[in-house]
Amino acid sequence: MRTVEVTLEGRVQRVGMRNFVRRLAEKHRITGYVENLDDGSVRIVARGDETELALFLRKVKKGSLAVKLSGGKITRIIEQSSQELEFRGFEKR
Repeated sequence: MRTVEVTLEGRVQRVGMRNFVRRLAEKHRITGYVENLDDGSVRIVARGDETELALFLRKVKKGSLAVKLSGGKITRIIEQSSQELEFRGFEKR
């Protein structure tokens, strides 16, 4: 199991990004959370096995058609390891 923290920058708020990430996390059995930050970015803290976490992150980086149609666009992704925390599920904050 591995935990990562990812910050998405660009037009990522008010475009359905958190809902997209939450649904994707549940599909890939990822635990953690996604939240909007005051600077306009979105933070994801995700924990899962290496394979599912890699698939999840690849799909997050690609984005969804719904997010793109809402004007969403990721311009920068910052990924770093995070402390090994335990989560019960995946929540949108």
